[in-house]
Amino acid sequence: MSNDNHTPRKSAKEAMIGWNDLDKNKYFGYSVFSFIGARTLVYPFMLIKTRIQVSNSLKRPTIHGTFKHILKNDGIVGLYRGYWIIAAGVIPSQAAYIGTIELGREYLKPFIDNYEMRSFVSGAGASCASALVGTPIDVVSQRLMVQSDASLTDRKYKNGRDAFFQIYKKNGLRGLYRGFGAGVITYMPTSAIWWGSYSFYQQQLFYPLLESLNLYRADDNSMSKHSIDLAVTTASSVLAATTSVLCTNPLDVVRTRLQVQSHHSVPDAQKRFFNLIQSTIKSEGVWGLWTRGLSARMMSMIPVSTILIITFEITKKLSV
Repeated sequence: MSNDNHTPRKSAKEAMIGWNDLDKNKYFGYSVFSFIGARTLVYPFMLIKTRIQVSNSLKRPTIHGTFKHILKNDGIVGLYRGYWIIAAGVIPSQAAYIGTIELGREYLKPFIDNYEMRSFVSGAGASCASALVGTPIDVVSQRLMVQSDASLTDRKYKNGRDAFFQIYKKNGLRGLYRGFGAGVITYMPTSAIWWGSYSFYQQQLFYPLLESLNLYRADDNSMSKHSIDLAVTTASSVLAATTSVLCTNPLDVVRTRLQVQSHHSVPDAQKRFFNLIQSTIKSEGVWGLWTRGLSARMMSMIPVSTILIITFEITKKLSV
């Protein structure tokens, strides 16, 4: 006869794997490969989103139309323009990001009792750490993304290396960190909202509901339990991505436009950020600012965040 009645059940929150439970070498090693794979899958959506957001055409570009335009002018290779820059930057930027997430959730315990709020704050901090590493990568890759309309002879940059050195020669480190402040303003709330809402949907909605219906036990090790974990992770990620994109898309539009500009003086970055908001609202309206590239960003963020969080959760289990 089962002794379930004599063994206290662990809740899903109590059974979570923390920073001190992890083998750090395994954790970071597995994470790098999984993140590169995920970025490879969704990179075309990231490129299409960027092209739509920087377009100044009054006729709103569509995902399908932009996709066909890229294929017509550049072929399949055009969908991966700037990819190697992103791939090379995944290792340091993601190491900074996931390290800050886990360390933050662990070391904020004495100060913030609520797990969802710790996730929210850690997500904000992780975006800052990642931005320090990732902004130059974003700047170079986005410059390559948006020049594919030009003919081969008219393109300003030959490749990522050429773009890096041209930008550095013209503006120095400030040029490579163009839009850093805008990036932090965008990524901090995006990351904070994503992690906070993901933790909420997972730990306050789905798991408690399943446990109340006796459909889930955190200390079970059956295949059905792992299937439920996967379903909860996926659903929580989709809802978290939708929530964060809807809340922060205007900031992402302005950040992207700011980073691909090359003809303004760098010291006026903050002023240009707010000027871009005003000029975009004036030309496209608030609705235009809020929805420019929204569906493309959603199609980029939902799969990438879902793939990343699934591999993130699996990686943690493999790294204990």
